[in-house]
Amino acid sequence: MTSIKPAELLKGEGLPDYDKITPNEISENIPKLIKELNEKLNKFEEQLEKQLPTKSSLSWEDVMPQLYEIGEKLRWSWGVVSHLNAVCNSSELREVHSSQQPTIVRFSNQLAQNEVIYKALSNLKKHGSIKDETQIRIIDTELITMKNKGIGLEADEKALFNSRSERLAELSTTFSNNVLDATKNWSLLLKNKSEVEGLPERALETLAHAAKEAGDKDEEGNDPSASNGPWRVGLDMPRYIPFQTYAKDRRVREKVYKAFVSRASDGKINNKKIIEEILDRKMQFFGHLNF
Repeated sequence: MTSIKPAELLKGEGLPDYDKITPNEISENIPKLIKELNEKLNKFEEQLEKQLPTKSSLSWEDVMPQLYEIGEKLRWSWGVVSHLNAVCNSSELREVHSSQQPTIVRFSNQLAQNEVIYKALSNLKKHGSIKDETQIRIIDTELITMKNKGIGLEADEKALFNSRSERLAELSTTFSNNVLDATKNWSLLLKNKSEVEGLPERALETLAHAAKEAGDKDEEGNDPSASNGPWRVGLDMPRYIPFQTYAKDRRVREKVYKAFVSRASDGKINNKKIIEEILDRKMQFFGHLNF
C-alpha cells in the first residue's frame, strides 16, 4: 500500500522545499495542522488525567516526548511560514501570514495554559526520579514558559492576556513589514569609482545588477557594469554587508549606515506609534503575571 505523503508544510522535520510552500498551501494546511495538534493535545491531556491520580510520580517518557512532538510540529511549520514572509515577502504572503497568525497564537497560549500539563510537569519535577541536569533544565524552562504565558491567571485575566498577546503579535508583524518596506524603498546610486573603492568584484557585480534592474545608465547611456558602474547600493543584506565591510569611502558608508539604522522611523512608513503601543501593551501584558 502506498502511503500518502503529507503536504510540504506539514512534514514537521528536515529541510522544507520552500518552492512548494505557496500562500494557498499555507491557507489550506495551517488549519489542518491546528486541528491535528488539538486532537493530539486532547489525547495527551486524557492520558495524563488517567495517570496523575494513579502514579505517585510520572516519568520523563510519560510527559516530555508527547509535549515535545506537539510543540515542535507547531514551531516547525509556523517557522517555515514566518521565514518565507521575511525573506520572500509579498502581498499574498503577508495576507496569509496575518490571517493565520491569530490561530497560531491562540493555540500556543492554549498549550501553555493547559493545567493538566502544568500539573504533570510539576509532578515530574517534584517526584520524578530525574537526575539528568539537562532534563531538569528543560522541565524548569517549560514551567517558567507556562507561568510567563498566564497559566496562573483567572479565566477573565487569561482572556485579556490572550487578547493582548494576539495584538502584540499583530503589531510585531506590522513592525517587521514596515522595516522590510523601508529596506526595499531606499537605495543610493553611486557614479564615481572612488565611492566603491575597496569592494570585491562580486560585490560590484551585485551593485551594478541592482542599478540595471532600476533602469540606471552610465553617462554614455550604456547599461551598468561592475567595472564602470553606475552602482546602486541598498539596505538589503547582499548589498549592505559587503558595502559596509569593504568600501573605503567613510562618507558614503556613514550615509548608508544612517539610512539602515533609521529604517521605518519617519514618513509614511513609520514605526514610532507601533513601538509606543508595543511598549504600553507589554507593560500591561507582564503586569498580569505572577512570578
